[in-house]
Amino acid sequence: MTKRNPARALLRALLDALLPTRCAGCGRQDTPWCQTCAGALAAPFPVHRPHLPPTTAAAAYAGPARRLVIAAKERNRRDLYPVIAAALVSGVPPARPLTLVPVPSRPAASRRRGGPHMTAIAREVGGRVGLPVAEPLVLGRGARDSVGLGARERGRNLARHLRVRPEALPDTPVVLVDDVLTTGASAVACARALRGHGTKVAAVVVCVAA
Repeated sequence: MTKRNPARALLRALLDALLPTRCAGCGRQDTPWCQTCAGALAAPFPVHRPHLPPTTAAAAYAGPARRLVIAAKERNRRDLYPVIAAALVSGVPPARPLTLVPVPSRPAASRRRGGPHMTAIAREVGGRVGLPVAEPLVLGRGARDSVGLGARERGRNLARHLRVRPEALPDTPVVLVDDVLTTGASAVACARALRGHGTKVAAVVVCVAA
C-alpha cells in the first residue's frame, strides 16, 4: 500500500459523499459492492504464518478485494463495513464461547476515520454470528505507520507500543479480527500480548492476505 496524503484523503471522502455511490471494486454506479465483484470474496482460504493460530482470509490482496479494503480504510467508505464483515464470517470458528477482538489502529488513523474501523467491522461480524466484541488491545501514540516497514520492524514497532487493558480481557478464547494480513507481524504481536495475559487466541480472520 502507498502512503496516503491526509488532505487528499479528506477531499476524496468529500467527493465520495457528493457523487453517486459506486462499487468499490469496479466503479459501477448505484451500488457500494456489485454482484460481480462479490465473487472475489467467495472462496476463503487458510493463511499460514509462523507463530499464528489458524488464520483464514476471505480473499487475496488483489483486484476488487484489495480495492474494497482500501476504499473502506483510506477513503472512509463506512458503507463497505457490512461487506467486509460478511466476508469475515466464514473464518469464525464454530466453537463457542468465543469473543471477537479487533486488531487496533494507530490513534491518528482512528481519528482520521472517525473511529476505530476494525472495531466497527468486528461488531458487524459479531451481530451476524452472535458473538460479543471486546477491545483489550490498545496501540499507543508513538506507533509508526506500518507502510514501508519490514516484518521485523513491524514486530518491534508494535511490541513497543501495543498494550493490553486487563480489565477489558474476556474470559473466553478470542478470535482476532483484521482487514489485511501481509507479513503477519501485527497479528503475531496481538496474539502474543493476549497470550501473555493468559487469553487463548483460537483463530485469526482477515478480509485479505498478501
